[in-house]
Amino acid sequence: MRSRTTAEVATWPLLATTAAEEVVLPTVHGVHRAVSDTTFRWIGPPGRPVQRIVDRITDTVYAGVAGLLHGIGAGVRRTTERRTVDRGSTSGTRLRDRAIGVGLLDGAFQVRAGLRTAPMTLHLVGRTAPLAPQDLAASLPTATSRAVVLVHGLLETEQLWRGSAEVPGLPAIAAGSGAAVLLVRYDTGRPVTENGLALAELLETIAAAWPGGLQQLVLVGYSMGGLVIGDATRRATERRQLWPGTVSDVVHLATPHLGSWLEQSVHFTGWTLRRASAITAPLGELLDRRSEGIKDLRFGGVPAPRPADDADRLLAGWGPAPPWQPTARHHLVSGRLHPRPRHPANLLFGDALVHPGSARGVGVLRRVPGSARARSLAVPAGHLALVRRPEVAGLLRTVLGQPSAPLATS
Repeated sequence: MRSRTTAEVATWPLLATTAAEEVVLPTVHGVHRAVSDTTFRWIGPPGRPVQRIVDRITDTVYAGVAGLLHGIGAGVRRTTERRTVDRGSTSGTRLRDRAIGVGLLDGAFQVRAGLRTAPMTLHLVGRTAPLAPQDLAASLPTATSRAVVLVHGLLETEQLWRGSAEVPGLPAIAAGSGAAVLLVRYDTGRPVTENGLALAELLETIAAAWPGGLQQLVLVGYSMGGLVIGDATRRATERRQLWPGTVSDVVHLATPHLGSWLEQSVHFTGWTLRRASAITAPLGELLDRRSEGIKDLRFGGVPAPRPADDADRLLAGWGPAPPWQPTARHHLVSGRLHPRPRHPANLLFGDALVHPGSARGVGVLRRVPGSARARSLAVPAGHLALVRRPEVAGLLRTVLGQPSAPLATS
Protein backbone atom coordinates (compact mmCIF):
# COMPACT_ATOMS: atom_id res chain seq x y z
CA MET A 1 0.00 0.00 0.00
CA ARG A 2 1.32 3.39 -0.97
CA SER A 3 2.11 5.80 1.86
CA ARG A 4 -0.24 8.72 1.98
CA THR A 5 0.97 12.27 1.42
CA THR A 6 -0.27 15.68 2.36
CA ALA A 7 -1.54 16.15 -1.18
CA GLU A 8 -3.94 13.26 -0.63
CA VAL A 9 -5.24 14.52 2.70
CA ALA A 10 -6.42 17.97 1.59
CA THR A 11 -10.18 18.19 1.02
CA TRP A 12 -12.65 21.04 0.86
CA PRO A 13 -14.18 20.30 4.31
CA LEU A 14 -10.71 20.36 5.87
CA LEU A 15 -9.71 23.56 4.07
CA ALA A 16 -13.03 25.19 4.97
CA THR A 17 -12.85 24.39 8.68
CA THR A 18 -9.21 25.52 8.86
CA ALA A 19 -10.05 28.77 7.06
CA ALA A 20 -12.95 29.39 9.43
CA GLU A 21 -10.76 28.83 12.50
CA GLU A 22 -7.53 30.42 11.27
CA VAL A 23 -8.76 33.29 9.11
CA VAL A 24 -12.47 34.15 9.36
CA LEU A 25 -13.04 33.83 13.11
CA PRO A 26 -10.04 35.99 14.16
CA THR A 27 -11.19 38.67 11.72
CA VAL A 28 -14.74 38.71 13.07
CA HIS A 29 -13.39 38.76 16.63
CA GLY A 30 -11.06 41.63 15.80
CA VAL A 31 -13.85 43.73 14.28
CA HIS A 32 -16.16 42.93 17.19
CA ARG A 33 -13.51 43.96 19.72
CA ALA A 34 -12.72 47.17 17.80
CA VAL A 35 -16.41 48.17 17.71
CA SER A 36 -16.73 47.41 21.43
CA ASP A 37 -13.60 49.42 22.29
CA THR A 38 -14.85 52.38 20.24
CA THR A 39 -18.27 52.29 21.90
CA PHE A 40 -16.91 52.19 25.44
CA ARG A 41 -14.36 54.86 24.60
CA TRP A 42 -17.29 57.18 23.91
CA ILE A 43 -18.90 56.27 27.24
CA GLY A 44 -15.71 57.05 29.12
CA PRO A 45 -14.47 55.90 32.55
CA PRO A 46 -17.96 54.96 33.88
CA GLY A 47 -18.19 52.23 31.27
CA ARG A 48 -14.85 50.52 31.94
CA PRO A 49 -16.14 47.98 34.52
CA VAL A 50 -18.88 46.97 32.12
CA GLN A 51 -16.36 46.77 29.26
CA ARG A 52 -14.17 44.35 31.20
CA ILE A 53 -17.17 42.06 31.75
CA VAL A 54 -18.28 42.31 28.11
CA ASP A 55 -14.73 41.64 26.83
CA ARG A 56 -14.39 38.62 29.10
CA ILE A 57 -17.68 37.16 27.88
CA THR A 58 -16.84 37.92 24.23
CA ASP A 59 -13.39 36.34 24.44
CA THR A 60 -14.87 33.24 26.09
CA VAL A 61 -17.47 32.84 23.36
CA TYR A 62 -14.95 33.22 20.55
CA ALA A 63 -12.55 30.82 22.28
CA GLY A 64 -15.36 28.29 22.49
CA VAL A 65 -16.19 28.66 18.82
CA ALA A 66 -12.49 28.32 17.94
CA GLY A 67 -12.29 25.14 20.01
CA LEU A 68 -15.36 23.74 18.28
CA LEU A 69 -13.92 24.49 14.84
CA HIS A 70 -10.60 22.95 15.85
CA GLY A 71 -12.36 19.78 16.95
CA ILE A 72 -14.34 19.60 13.72
CA GLY A 73 -11.17 20.10 11.71
CA ALA A 74 -9.40 17.31 13.60
CA GLY A 75 -12.30 14.98 12.95
CA VAL A 76 -12.38 15.84 9.27
CA ARG A 77 -8.63 15.25 9.03
CA ARG A 78 -8.87 11.80 10.63
CA THR A 79 -11.79 10.84 8.41
CA THR A 80 -9.97 12.01 5.30
CA GLU A 81 -6.83 10.10 6.21
CA ARG A 82 -8.81 6.88 6.69
CA ARG A 83 -10.49 7.30 3.31
CA THR A 84 -7.13 7.97 1.70
CA VAL A 85 -5.74 4.71 3.04
CA ASP A 86 -8.78 2.82 1.75
CA ARG A 87 -8.58 4.30 -1.75
CA GLY A 88 -4.80 4.14 -2.01
CA SER A 89 -4.54 6.74 -4.78
CA THR A 90 -4.49 10.45 -5.35
CA SER A 91 -7.61 11.75 -7.09
CA GLY A 92 -7.64 14.78 -9.33
CA THR A 93 -10.10 16.47 -7.01
CA ARG A 94 -7.77 16.14 -4.03
CA LEU A 95 -4.86 17.46 -6.03
CA ARG A 96 -6.94 20.48 -7.00
CA ASP A 97 -8.09 20.99 -3.40
CA ARG A 98 -4.49 21.03 -2.28
CA ALA A 99 -3.47 23.38 -5.09
CA ILE A 100 -6.11 25.87 -3.97
CA GLY A 101 -5.12 25.54 -0.31
CA VAL A 102 -1.40 26.13 -0.87
CA GLY A 103 -1.94 28.77 -3.52
CA LEU A 104 -4.56 30.96 -1.91
CA LEU A 105 -3.55 31.65 1.69
CA ASP A 106 -0.31 32.23 3.56
CA GLY A 107 2.11 29.80 5.15
CA ALA A 108 0.55 29.94 8.62
CA PHE A 109 -2.77 28.75 7.20
CA GLN A 110 -1.06 25.97 5.27
CA VAL A 111 0.64 24.70 8.44
CA ARG A 112 -2.67 24.64 10.34
CA ALA A 113 -4.34 22.83 7.44
CA GLY A 114 -1.54 20.24 7.34
CA LEU A 115 -0.36 21.37 3.91
CA ARG A 116 3.39 21.01 3.70
CA THR A 117 5.33 22.55 0.86
CA ALA A 118 5.87 20.04 -1.94
CA PRO A 119 8.79 20.16 -4.37
CA MET A 120 8.29 21.03 -8.02
CA THR A 121 7.72 17.84 -9.99
CA LEU A 122 7.63 16.68 -13.59
CA HIS A 123 4.76 14.65 -15.06
CA LEU A 124 3.78 12.85 -18.22
CA VAL A 125 0.34 13.38 -19.71
CA GLY A 126 -2.29 11.29 -17.94
CA ARG A 127 -0.05 10.29 -15.02
CA THR A 128 -0.27 11.83 -11.56
CA ALA A 129 2.91 10.12 -10.31
CA PRO A 130 6.01 12.32 -10.65
CA LEU A 131 8.59 11.48 -13.30
CA ALA A 132 12.20 11.45 -12.14
CA PRO A 133 14.58 13.03 -14.69
CA GLN A 134 16.80 9.95 -14.56
CA ASP A 135 13.82 7.90 -15.80
CA LEU A 136 13.34 10.00 -18.95
CA ALA A 137 14.98 7.48 -21.27
CA ALA A 138 12.85 4.59 -20.01
CA SER A 139 9.63 6.63 -19.96
CA LEU A 140 10.18 8.26 -23.37
CA PRO A 141 11.81 5.55 -25.49
CA THR A 142 10.80 7.23 -28.77
CA ALA A 143 11.65 10.78 -27.71
CA THR A 144 13.10 13.04 -30.36
CA SER A 145 15.45 15.94 -29.69
CA ARG A 146 12.48 18.31 -29.24
CA ALA A 147 10.44 18.81 -26.06
CA VAL A 148 7.52 20.98 -24.98
CA VAL A 149 7.24 21.87 -21.29
CA LEU A 150 3.97 23.33 -19.97
CA VAL A 151 3.80 25.30 -16.69
CA HIS A 152 0.37 25.91 -15.13
CA GLY A 153 -0.84 29.01 -13.29
CA LEU A 154 -2.16 30.04 -9.89
CA LEU A 155 -4.31 27.54 -7.92
CA GLU A 156 -3.89 24.96 -10.68
CA THR A 157 -2.15 21.65 -11.33
CA GLU A 158 -1.03 20.00 -14.56
CA GLN A 159 -4.64 18.91 -15.04
CA LEU A 160 -5.28 22.41 -16.37
CA TRP A 161 -4.01 21.30 -19.78
CA ARG A 162 -6.71 18.69 -20.42
CA GLY A 163 -8.68 19.34 -23.59
CA SER A 164 -12.33 18.94 -24.48
CA ALA A 165 -14.36 17.15 -27.14
CA GLU A 166 -14.29 20.30 -29.28
CA VAL A 167 -10.69 21.43 -28.78
CA PRO A 168 -7.80 19.08 -27.99
CA GLY A 169 -5.57 19.99 -25.10
CA LEU A 170 -2.27 21.70 -25.75
CA PRO A 171 -0.32 18.56 -24.71
CA ALA A 172 -2.11 16.55 -27.43
CA ILE A 173 -1.29 19.21 -30.00
CA ALA A 174 2.36 19.25 -28.95
CA ALA A 175 2.54 15.45 -29.07
CA GLY A 176 1.08 15.54 -32.58
CA SER A 177 4.16 17.44 -33.74
CA GLY A 178 6.42 14.62 -32.63
CA ALA A 179 7.72 16.48 -29.60
CA ALA A 180 7.93 14.95 -26.15
CA VAL A 181 5.50 16.61 -23.74
CA LEU A 182 6.32 17.27 -20.09
CA LEU A 183 4.04 18.90 -17.52
CA VAL A 184 5.26 20.78 -14.45
CA ARG A 185 3.45 20.79 -11.10
CA TYR A 186 4.38 23.27 -8.37
CA ASP A 187 2.97 25.02 -5.31
CA THR A 188 1.74 28.37 -6.61
CA GLY A 189 1.62 29.96 -3.14
CA ARG A 190 5.41 30.07 -3.00
CA PRO A 191 7.18 33.23 -4.19
CA VAL A 192 7.75 33.36 -7.94
CA THR A 193 11.50 33.60 -7.34
CA GLU A 194 11.51 30.28 -5.45
CA ASN A 195 9.53 28.53 -8.16
CA GLY A 196 11.68 30.12 -10.84
CA LEU A 197 14.83 28.76 -9.24
CA ALA A 198 13.24 25.31 -8.90
CA LEU A 199 12.21 25.32 -12.57
CA ALA A 200 15.67 26.40 -13.69
CA GLU A 201 17.24 23.49 -11.81
CA LEU A 202 14.62 21.04 -13.08
CA LEU A 203 15.11 22.05 -16.72
CA GLU A 204 18.88 21.81 -16.37
CA THR A 205 18.50 18.27 -15.04
CA ILE A 206 16.15 17.40 -17.91
CA ALA A 207 18.57 18.78 -20.50
CA ALA A 208 21.44 16.77 -19.01
CA ALA A 209 19.43 13.53 -18.86
CA TRP A 210 17.62 13.85 -22.21
CA PRO A 211 18.04 10.67 -24.29
CA GLY A 212 20.13 11.49 -27.35
CA GLY A 213 20.51 15.15 -26.37
CA LEU A 214 17.98 17.97 -26.25
CA GLN A 215 18.13 20.29 -29.26
CA GLN A 216 14.90 22.31 -29.10
CA LEU A 217 12.82 23.30 -26.09
CA VAL A 218 9.45 25.08 -26.31
CA LEU A 219 8.07 26.53 -23.07
CA VAL A 220 4.37 27.26 -22.51
CA GLY A 221 3.33 29.21 -19.41
CA TYR A 222 -0.20 30.06 -18.34
CA SER A 223 -0.70 33.17 -16.18
CA MET A 224 1.69 32.85 -13.21
CA GLY A 225 3.45 30.05 -15.11
CA GLY A 226 4.77 32.62 -17.58
CA LEU A 227 6.32 34.61 -14.73
CA VAL A 228 7.91 31.45 -13.34
CA ILE A 229 9.39 30.68 -16.77
CA GLY A 230 10.77 34.21 -17.05
CA ASP A 231 12.38 34.05 -13.62
CA ALA A 232 13.77 30.57 -14.36
CA THR A 233 15.40 31.84 -17.55
CA ARG A 234 17.06 34.74 -15.73
CA ARG A 235 18.29 32.46 -12.95
CA ALA A 236 19.67 29.95 -15.46
CA THR A 237 21.44 32.68 -17.42
CA GLU A 238 23.07 34.00 -14.25
CA ARG A 239 24.27 30.48 -13.40
CA ARG A 240 25.41 29.80 -16.99
CA GLN A 241 23.21 26.77 -17.26
CA LEU A 242 22.89 25.07 -20.64
CA TRP A 243 19.15 24.67 -21.17
CA PRO A 244 18.35 28.32 -22.11
CA GLY A 245 20.41 27.79 -25.26
CA THR A 246 17.93 25.14 -26.42
CA VAL A 247 14.80 27.33 -25.98
CA SER A 248 13.42 28.33 -29.37
CA ASP A 249 10.00 29.66 -28.36
CA VAL A 250 8.13 30.77 -25.26
CA VAL A 251 4.33 30.97 -25.34
CA HIS A 252 2.87 33.27 -22.67
CA LEU A 253 -0.85 32.68 -22.06
CA ALA A 254 -2.49 35.58 -20.20
CA THR A 255 0.70 36.21 -18.24
CA PRO A 256 0.60 39.39 -16.10
CA HIS A 257 4.03 40.68 -17.14
CA LEU A 258 3.19 44.11 -15.68
CA GLY A 259 0.96 42.81 -12.91
CA SER A 260 -2.66 41.86 -12.32
CA TRP A 261 -5.13 44.69 -11.73
CA LEU A 262 -7.04 42.43 -9.33
CA GLU A 263 -4.05 41.82 -7.06
CA GLN A 264 -3.18 45.50 -7.20
CA SER A 265 -6.74 46.39 -6.15
CA VAL A 266 -6.79 43.86 -3.31
CA HIS A 267 -3.40 45.07 -2.07
CA PHE A 268 -4.45 48.73 -2.10
CA THR A 269 -7.73 47.88 -0.37
CA GLY A 270 -5.97 45.91 2.36
CA TRP A 271 -3.33 48.60 2.82
CA THR A 272 -6.07 51.24 3.18
CA LEU A 273 -8.22 49.21 5.57
CA ARG A 274 -5.27 48.56 7.89
CA ARG A 275 -4.68 52.28 8.21
CA ALA A 276 -8.23 53.64 8.12
CA SER A 277 -9.38 52.68 11.64
CA ALA A 278 -9.19 50.03 14.32
CA ILE A 279 -12.53 48.66 13.08
CA THR A 280 -11.39 48.13 9.47
CA ALA A 281 -7.84 47.01 10.35
CA PRO A 282 -8.84 43.33 10.90
CA LEU A 283 -10.41 43.29 7.43
CA GLY A 284 -7.16 44.59 5.96
CA GLU A 285 -5.23 41.92 7.85
CA LEU A 286 -7.62 39.32 6.44
CA LEU A 287 -6.83 40.40 2.89
CA ASP A 288 -3.12 40.24 3.68
CA ARG A 289 -3.42 36.55 4.49
CA ARG A 290 -3.16 35.72 0.78
CA SER A 291 -0.08 33.80 -0.32
CA GLU A 292 3.29 35.21 -1.35
CA GLY A 293 2.70 33.82 -4.83
CA ILE A 294 -0.45 35.91 -5.24
CA LYS A 295 1.34 39.01 -3.96
CA ASP A 296 4.01 38.48 -6.61
CA LEU A 297 1.33 39.03 -9.26
CA ARG A 298 1.02 42.67 -8.17
CA PHE A 299 3.55 44.15 -10.60
CA GLY A 300 4.51 41.12 -12.66
CA GLY A 301 8.13 40.11 -13.00
CA VAL A 302 10.07 39.92 -9.75
CA PRO A 303 13.68 40.93 -10.49
CA ALA A 304 15.18 39.62 -7.24
CA PRO A 305 14.18 37.91 -3.97
CA ARG A 306 12.79 40.32 -1.40
CA PRO A 307 11.97 40.11 2.33
CA ALA A 308 8.57 38.64 3.14
CA ASP A 309 7.48 41.68 5.14
CA ASP A 310 8.22 43.90 2.15
CA ALA A 311 5.27 42.39 0.26
CA ASP A 312 2.72 44.40 2.24
CA ARG A 313 4.19 47.82 1.48
CA LEU A 314 2.15 49.89 -0.93
CA LEU A 315 4.60 49.83 -3.86
CA ALA A 316 6.43 46.60 -3.04
CA GLY A 317 7.58 44.95 -6.26
CA TRP A 318 7.39 48.10 -8.36
CA GLY A 319 10.37 48.62 -10.64
CA PRO A 320 11.61 48.16 -14.18
CA ALA A 321 10.12 45.13 -15.88
CA PRO A 322 12.80 42.46 -16.36
CA PRO A 323 13.56 41.48 -19.96
CA TRP A 324 12.57 38.25 -21.64
CA GLN A 325 15.13 35.83 -23.00
CA PRO A 326 16.52 37.62 -26.08
CA THR A 327 17.50 34.48 -28.00
CA ALA A 328 13.97 32.98 -28.04
CA ARG A 329 10.83 33.93 -29.94
CA HIS A 330 8.05 35.12 -27.65
CA HIS A 331 4.34 34.67 -28.32
CA LEU A 332 1.96 36.72 -26.16
CA VAL A 333 -1.71 35.75 -25.81
CA SER A 334 -4.16 38.13 -24.14
CA GLY A 335 -7.85 37.60 -23.40
CA ARG A 336 -10.89 39.80 -22.96
CA LEU A 337 -14.32 39.42 -21.40
CA HIS A 338 -16.35 40.90 -24.25
CA PRO A 339 -15.98 40.05 -27.95
CA ARG A 340 -15.72 43.73 -28.90
CA PRO A 341 -12.13 44.83 -28.10
CA ARG A 342 -13.08 48.36 -27.01
CA HIS A 343 -15.99 47.34 -24.81
CA PRO A 344 -15.86 49.05 -21.37
CA ALA A 345 -15.64 45.68 -19.61
CA ASN A 346 -12.41 44.91 -21.45
CA LEU A 347 -10.95 48.32 -20.70
CA LEU A 348 -11.74 47.97 -17.00
CA PHE A 349 -11.14 44.28 -16.32
CA GLY A 350 -9.28 42.80 -19.29
CA ASP A 351 -9.79 39.04 -19.17
CA ALA A 352 -11.07 39.35 -15.54
CA LEU A 353 -7.56 39.14 -14.02
CA VAL A 354 -5.09 40.62 -16.49
CA HIS A 355 -5.32 43.66 -18.77
CA PRO A 356 -4.26 43.12 -22.39
CA GLY A 357 -1.40 45.60 -22.01
CA SER A 358 0.03 43.63 -19.10
CA ALA A 359 -0.27 40.38 -21.07
CA ARG A 360 1.63 42.05 -23.95
CA GLY A 361 4.23 43.62 -21.65
CA VAL A 362 3.30 47.14 -22.69
CA GLY A 363 2.01 49.74 -20.22
CA VAL A 364 1.86 53.48 -19.74
CA LEU A 365 4.73 53.65 -17.24
CA ARG A 366 6.46 50.32 -17.76
CA ARG A 367 7.36 48.13 -20.70
CA VAL A 368 9.10 44.77 -20.95
CA PRO A 369 12.31 45.18 -22.98
CA GLY A 370 11.87 43.35 -26.28
CA SER A 371 8.06 43.42 -26.22
CA ALA A 372 7.98 45.19 -29.60
CA ARG A 373 9.55 42.13 -31.25
CA ALA A 374 7.10 39.66 -29.71
CA ARG A 375 4.08 38.30 -31.54
CA SER A 376 0.73 39.12 -29.93
CA LEU A 377 -2.58 37.33 -30.24
CA ALA A 378 -5.83 38.68 -28.78
CA VAL A 379 -8.44 36.04 -27.95
CA PRO A 380 -12.10 36.78 -27.10
CA ALA A 381 -12.09 34.67 -23.94
CA GLY A 382 -11.82 35.21 -20.21
CA HIS A 383 -8.79 34.27 -18.16
CA LEU A 384 -10.02 30.81 -17.16
CA ALA A 385 -11.29 29.81 -20.62
CA LEU A 386 -8.37 31.09 -22.65
CA VAL A 387 -6.29 27.90 -22.48
CA ARG A 388 -8.94 25.87 -24.31
CA ARG A 389 -9.61 28.31 -27.14
CA PRO A 390 -9.02 27.10 -30.72
CA GLU A 391 -6.98 30.24 -31.43
CA VAL A 392 -4.48 29.19 -28.77
CA ALA A 393 -4.37 25.66 -30.18
CA GLY A 394 -3.69 27.12 -33.61
CA LEU A 395 -0.88 29.28 -32.25
CA LEU A 396 0.88 26.29 -30.72
CA ARG A 397 0.53 24.36 -33.98
CA THR A 398 2.16 27.28 -35.78
CA VAL A 399 5.00 27.45 -33.25
CA LEU A 400 5.64 23.73 -33.66
CA GLY A 401 5.51 23.88 -37.46
CA GLN A 402 2.19 22.11 -37.93
CA PRO A 403 -0.46 23.16 -40.48
CA SER A 404 -2.80 25.71 -38.96
CA ALA A 405 -5.21 28.44 -40.02
CA PRO A 406 -3.63 31.91 -40.22
CA LEU A 407 -3.70 33.81 -36.96
CA ALA A 408 -4.33 37.55 -36.72
CA THR A 409 -1.70 39.50 -34.88
CA SER A 410 -2.15 42.68 -32.89
